[in-house]
Amino acid sequence: MRSPSLRHVIHLTLTLADQSSPLWREIAVDRELTLADLNRIVTGILGGPQCGHHLFTDDVTRPDRMYSSRRRWGDSWTMIDFRDPTVIDEATARIGATLARAGTLFLTHTCDARWVVAIKAGVDDIVSAAEPPARVIAGEGRSPLPCSRSEYEHTVLVGALDDPEHPDHAAFRDHLAWLRGPWADDETASFDAMSAQESLDDLFGSSPSPEGAVLSFVSQLPRIAQSSARTHVAAAGLDLPTVVTADEIDEFVRVLRWIVRRAGAGGIPIHAGEVDGSFVTDAATVLAIDEHRLREAVAAAKRLHLLYARHGHLLAKRSVLEEASDASRFWSVLAASLTQGGSLATSPEACQLLLLAMADGSLSDPAVGTRDISHAYDLMSATRVAAQSYTYYYDGVDGECGARCRCPASPVGTWHDLVTTTVRKAAEAASADGASTVISSVAAYRPDVPSDWTHGARPECDGYDATPFATRRERRVAEDEPRRLLDDLGALTEVLSVLGMERDDHGSWIVPPTLREFARAALGARAARQHRTNVYDPVQYGAW
Repeated sequence: MRSPSLRHVIHLTLTLADQSSPLWREIAVDRELTLADLNRIVTGILGGPQCGHHLFTDDVTRPDRMYSSRRRWGDSWTMIDFRDPTVIDEATARIGATLARAGTLFLTHTCDARWVVAIKAGVDDIVSAAEPPARVIAGEGRSPLPCSRSEYEHTVLVGALDDPEHPDHAAFRDHLAWLRGPWADDETASFDAMSAQESLDDLFGSSPSPEGAVLSFVSQLPRIAQSSARTHVAAAGLDLPTVVTADEIDEFVRVLRWIVRRAGAGGIPIHAGEVDGSFVTDAATVLAIDEHRLREAVAAAKRLHLLYARHGHLLAKRSVLEEASDASRFWSVLAASLTQGGSLATSPEACQLLLLAMADGSLSDPAVGTRDISHAYDLMSATRVAAQSYTYYYDGVDGECGARCRCPASPVGTWHDLVTTTVRKAAEAASADGASTVISSVAAYRPDVPSDWTHGARPECDGYDATPFATRRERRVAEDEPRRLLDDLGALTEVLSVLGMERDDHGSWIVPPTLREFARAALGARAARQHRTNVYDPVQYGAW
C-alpha cells in the first residue's frame, strides 16, 4: 500500500483537434480521479461549448454510432441521448485505469461533435500528497474563445482579435478588456499557466492560502476576470497584520465603545424610536462631539447589531459588552460586524468591493474613486443575469441542443452577439469565394441572421451594435455605475462616515489611514472565514 503522504499521478496531454495553430495543455492529475472530474478539468482550462451533453470515447469516428469494438463514457445526459445501456457511467471510471487501456480518449459533445479534445496518456509519477489533485505543467496557444463551436469558428475569432485591420478588431479588444475586469493587464495571446492553475484550484477547493480563495465577489465575476481579481486582492495584503497603534485603535473605537458600554449600564432611553434628547446632549458633551454625530453613532451601533431595543431602552448585547472592555477586542468586533451586517448593503459583494477600494487606496485616489469597483460590480450583475436568463438554442450536427450561454452583456451587447455577427460575416465571405468545404463546417450559418442564435433576452439585437465601445462605456461608467453601486451599498456608507470616511467639495473620497487599516482588517477576517468554508460551485465555475 502506498504511503498516504504520496499521490500517484498520470501526465495527460490535452489537444484541441483540427486546430490550424498548436493548442495543447499538459497536466498531471491524480489517477484516482474519475472521468467526470476530467470533464470538469478539461472545461476549466480549455473552455469549449457550455453544454451538459458530453461524451468520452476511445474512437472519435461518428461518436453517435454504436460499435462493439469501442467504448463510450458519459453521465445521465449521455445515456438519455443515445438510449444505449452500454454507455459507462463516467463517475465510476478512474482516469488511470481507463487511459491505461485506451491510451487516448476523445471528449466531445453528443449534440455537436465539431468540438473535440484529444486526451493522451503520458508517464506516471509519484508526488507529494500536498500537491494539488490536478496540476498544470505546460501549454501552448490561446485558450479557445467562448461561443466558438468548431475549429473554423475559433480561427475566425482569433483572426479578428489578432488582426488590427479586421473590421471587428476594436470591438473584440474592447469587449475582452471589459470582460477581463478592472484589474487585468492587456489581453494576451500567450498561454497563462498561473490562470489555468487557479481555475483548477478553484475546481477542487485546493487554493493554498486565504488570498487564493479570498472574497465571495471574485467567484461572482466572469471566469476570465477572476485571476486578475485574486491577484489584486492578494496585493491588498488582507492576510497581513494591521499597521495601527494601540492609541489609534483606542481613538478609532472611542465613540462607539462608549455608547455600547453606556447601553450596558442601564440602557440608553428612547422615545418613539428616537434617542432621548437629554441623553444626546449629555453624551455629546462627555464625548466632545456635536449632537448630530452622536445620533449618527447610535444609529450606526444599531445597524451593526451591537444594540437592540427593549422596554424603551437600547441595550447592548452581552457578548459585545464583554468585548467592549478592551479597545483592541472591540476593534475586532466592529470589523466582523461590518462584513456580517446583512442590512448594510444589498449584497455582501457590494460591501466587499467598497472595503477593498478603501483598503487598496484606490477610493481616495481622485483619478480612480469608485471607477474600478463599479466596473467589477457591473460585471457581477451582468454575469448573474446571463447565468439565469440568457439561453440560446442551436441545432447541433446530430440534433437540437439547448446550450446555456453565460456571456455577460456589456453596455453595447453581449460577447455572443459579437461572435455571431463575426462568424456569420466570415461564412458569407467564404461562401461568396466558393469555399464550400468551409461553409459545410458551419452549415448552421445561413446568409440571413441565424434564427437559432437569436438572443432571446435582447430581441432588439440583430447582430452586434457597432457604436464605438469605448465612448459608450466611458459614458456609462461616468453616469450610471458608481451611482448604482452606492445606492446598493445602503447604510454602509453612513456607518463608514461615522468611522471617519468623508467626501470633499469635489466629490473625492477621504479615507483616513486608520480607517484604511480597519477596512483591511475587516476583509482579512472575512477572507479567512470564507477560505475555511470554500465550496466548489459548478454553476459559477462554468460561467465564462
